[in-house]
Amino acid sequence: MKSYYIYVNNRQYGPYDESALRNMNLPPNTPVWCQGMRDWGVLSQVLPSMGPGATRIQQPQQFQQTYQTSQQQAQAYQPTQGAAMTAPEHLSLWGYYKKCLNMYAEFSGRARRSEYWGFTLFNFLITWGLGLVAGLLVVLVLLAMDSSAGSYFIAMMVVYGITILYSLAVLVPSLAVTSRRLHDTGRSLWWILLSLLVIIPIIGIVGPIVLLVFLCLDSEPQRNQYGPNPKTGA
Repeated sequence: MKSYYIYVNNRQYGPYDESALRNMNLPPNTPVWCQGMRDWGVLSQVLPSMGPGATRIQQPQQFQQTYQTSQQQAQAYQPTQGAAMTAPEHLSLWGYYKKCLNMYAEFSGRARRSEYWGFTLFNFLITWGLGLVAGLLVVLVLLAMDSSAGSYFIAMMVVYGITILYSLAVLVPSLAVTSRRLHDTGRSLWWILLSLLVIIPIIGIVGPIVLLVFLCLDSEPQRNQYGPNPKTGA
């Protein structure tokens, strides 16, 4: 039997079975989600069937706006079963990069794949861009045959300094988001050691590969010891 989650009074509740939802007298525009649905739908479309006709609502802001039309009817409803959940989060890759910086040293909790790889992508692009500029300045220093060489050299050292400072600044959030990503698959931070044992034969080769596989795994579908599923809030 499928389990459903609802979004009422700015909070997510569940899980409930279909018969429980039918007895709650919820407004027809109440947002509803269950495992297997890609996006949230509204109650009047999702029930009594889970067919392809379910209205798809892409973002929490959108289903919250839909809910506003029936908010007054729902004010009197107070769920008596199921725990309050965190609404699912949908950000862009750049949004996840900024989130990881804001959660600078937050090692607890879980991070979905989009969050980890969004941070990793922009971290790589920024580091690569700074390295490219520094490399070009090195070439200019080597090619310059006049007094401009000194200016290029100073600029090169400044860029290298910025690169080093940036790398140090993102070290902690990089470890933190890696920890949360491992938590999302049910593993602890200690698995990061696999990528650090490069001086040990075999482990130094296999370890980083194993860690990469763990980082690419999907989220555990339900709440685990590290918190709720970041995709569904369950």
